[in-house]
Amino acid sequence: MQGKKLYFLLIVCVIIIFSGCVISTIVTDKEPPEIIISEAGIIDLFTDDMDIKELLKGVTAYDEHDGDVTDSLSIVNLIVINDRQFIQVTYAASDKRNNIAQKSTKIKYSGTKDFINISLTENDSTENDGTDNEIPSQSDSDTTTEPQDTPVSGENQTTESQPPAEEGGSGTPVKIDKAAVDATGIPQIELKYTDYTLHKGKEFTTANALSMVSDTYDDSEDVSNRIVINGLEEIDTDTVGDYELSYLVSDKKGNRSEAQKLILHIIE
Repeated sequence: MQGKKLYFLLIVCVIIIFSGCVISTIVTDKEPPEIIISEAGIIDLFTDDMDIKELLKGVTAYDEHDGDVTDSLSIVNLIVINDRQFIQVTYAASDKRNNIAQKSTKIKYSGTKDFINISLTENDSTENDGTDNEIPSQSDSDTTTEPQDTPVSGENQTTESQPPAEEGGSGTPVKIDKAAVDATGIPQIELKYTDYTLHKGKEFTTANALSMVSDTYDDSEDVSNRIVINGLEEIDTDTVGDYELSYLVSDKKGNRSEAQKLILHIIE
């Protein structure tokens, strides 16, 4: 009898230890999914009369913990480059913990546009619904958005603002301090706004949230593919109110930036 009790206790301990390891692995998952662009599946040429959804063909996303996350794929940036010979497409994908990956590719372009409108709505077409992003052409493949030169008084301080009456962004975000990053090794993330207003019923997806990021910076590596956005699961765009999103970025050493906040105002 005593032996059976010890055997039972041993099994219980093994189950507890195993469960703890699984939970720890899930909770500490900071790795974004991998975006795979198949040369055989992606289109060879994009023209003005084509639907932007065509650019999603041949692109998949896989996460080590969540498996196939291709459904989370969206196009977050589309730029006409090299004298209209190519477009540069930037894809984004996320896992269940809102770890976000980005990856870009160039595709041959035949058209006359200097810029192409893409909807902020995930996997949407080129129809302009008032929330489109006009992307100017660039002479090279750099898609990094330069920080605005609006001064900020005080370190890690945001300027409070009243939400605008119409849709759009407002507020002065905390600027990246590159000298501090170089000195400490802790990356930083900069948003475009501190507040964003959206009319009730409009969609606000992972791609929308990612478009609120202005820049990221690390002293040794590109951390733009290691962005985490918390609070997305709480947003209900059918309910008027204020929703807080928290943005941070981490490097491979485990250093995490200070979280930056954005308030999403859902109005009638």
